[in-house]
Amino acid sequence: MIPALELAQYAREDQGIFYFDSVHGTKTLVLVHGNGDEADTWRHIFVPLAAHFRVIALDLPGFGRSRSQTSTIQGFSKTLLGLLDTLAFKSVHLVGSSLGAVVAATFASQQPTRVAGLCLIGGAAPNLGRLEPSVAVQSLLEPEVGEAFYNGLRQAGQDAAFESLRPYYADLNAMPAADLAFLHTRVWERVRSDTQRDTFFAALRSLFAPAEPLKLNLPTHLIWGEADQIVPQHHALRLLEQIPNSHLSMIAKAGHLPHQEQPQATLRAILELV
Repeated sequence: MIPALELAQYAREDQGIFYFDSVHGTKTLVLVHGNGDEADTWRHIFVPLAAHFRVIALDLPGFGRSRSQTSTIQGFSKTLLGLLDTLAFKSVHLVGSSLGAVVAATFASQQPTRVAGLCLIGGAAPNLGRLEPSVAVQSLLEPEVGEAFYNGLRQAGQDAAFESLRPYYADLNAMPAADLAFLHTRVWERVRSDTQRDTFFAALRSLFAPAEPLKLNLPTHLIWGEADQIVPQHHALRLLEQIPNSHLSMIAKAGHLPHQEQPQATLRAILELV
């Protein structure tokens, strides 16, 4: 899997974990992607953020180019801790998207002194925000059912795999041609990977497994796409009520991945962390 062109120069790997590192900056911002995604999801905002922070964007274990594997929220959180320790970061600003928001919230709950600011994009843990799986997600949680659907995309072909992305965007067709070409290639690489398939479903099932309640007592910025079909905006409103010292930015004309569809608006919202 080749990094997105604009990010290739920042590529690093340590102990089986692949990540992008902008190297310079007095404050550090760590970006954590969602389920079935990889660090390239941040391709439009990584470089602009690097004007303000040292930016780290990792491939979670089992996704993208990371060779190390784990498949649980707790495992991903431990991976994040290990990376911060390896790079000698005492405290970072932490941004998570979707599943990555769950990982970020879990890490912040368990390691509050290591997080200077928290930003959750389109996601939070069910034990924090009363997130219930949709009917479609519920079916994927069933043993072997999700895997059969995923394998069916392989048989249907690359175009069908690309079409499976449509619910994640407010308007997939409105994306720039270069983005569409990138996504068309990248989703096919994911679908053909047994490792990413297995990690995707294990992580999804871990997300809805019983867990200890999270306690967030630091400033938390919620960022949500107004047209998010995966985790609709009423979940953001619930989180706003449940997390002390939190505030919400809604991103117009964006679905579940506002950093891809509306990068400038998302960038402005993230910079409110500072």
